[in-house]
Amino acid sequence: MNLLSLFISFIFLPTLRDHPVQLPTESDKIQDLIEVAQSSNFWISVHAIEYLAKLGYKKEAKALALTQLKPFEETPEKRIGFWRAQSLASKERNERNFWINKIKNAYLNTSGPDRIHAAESLAKLGVSFKNLSPKIVRKDLVSEGMIFSFSHWGYCLPIQAGERPNYSALLKEISNVKVKNRSLAAYALGFLVPDMNKDTWETLANLALNEESNSETYVYLIGAAYIHYNRTKHHADDTFQDVRNRLLRFEYSQKKLERIELCKALATNYLAQDRMIIERVLSSTGPSRYPADSKVSLNQDDADKLDIKAAAAYTWLQMNAQQNK
Repeated sequence: MNLLSLFISFIFLPTLRDHPVQLPTESDKIQDLIEVAQSSNFWISVHAIEYLAKLGYKKEAKALALTQLKPFEETPEKRIGFWRAQSLASKERNERNFWINKIKNAYLNTSGPDRIHAAESLAKLGVSFKNLSPKIVRKDLVSEGMIFSFSHWGYCLPIQAGERPNYSALLKEISNVKVKNRSLAAYALGFLVPDMNKDTWETLANLALNEESNSETYVYLIGAAYIHYNRTKHHADDTFQDVRNRLLRFEYSQKKLERIELCKALATNYLAQDRMIIERVLSSTGPSRYPADSKVSLNQDDADKLDIKAAAAYTWLQMNAQQNK
């Protein structure tokens, strides 16, 4: 080191000592989720509360559900979000079943306004439609639109815990000529328990890699193929690497869907270096704190950033929990 460099280093060293790098902490990310949950956007609030519940912060999730979501309990569709969040925040089986039964009743009410949201929520919660009214489910399975897609997803779920979902039935829908059917089938695959055999996973991966890259179906398929890959069972390293490379490109996307799907996938299946990706996603959402005021309206850009922030904070906490085991 020459004399000039040595002199500069002595000048700036105290400054660097006075401004240490602030590393993210678990409490920071929990606070991020709590603050997103207090936003004025109902469904973004639901998502943040659900993340907290899935992470085990059920007490906090339940309290937030009561303050943020309960006021909408008489509002069609939104009340399903409140009941779903409450079911996830419930510690006792009886309490959880109480809320799930409310969602079931909303689905089984064929003249009610909540059927589509109820069907989606039941499927997300892992409720098999084989356990619901055969007459109603059968009618929905020969119908069209979103009620078909969500009922079909629910019907693919196993009756008994530990059994495999019917992956093939959802994969078959990827060839449907109707764009929405294809997109929702791909979306559903990302929520299923990852227990695919080698042939099924390769079918999913090939569908993902051959899908048009500008479609919603592509985004969901790439995420699902990543989530369902099992390094010990599938051994398709080149194919998986292609899927992973495409997934990681979502980090630089301007689309909320792609960035959230990146977070969702990495929350379930990640490498050590992926934590820095999630930290970059968190940083890219702007200020670390938003006003915790549910009366403040959000424009679409801010709402999207909050939704991404919640997904990234959840993923960071999942990674942190696994690392600390």
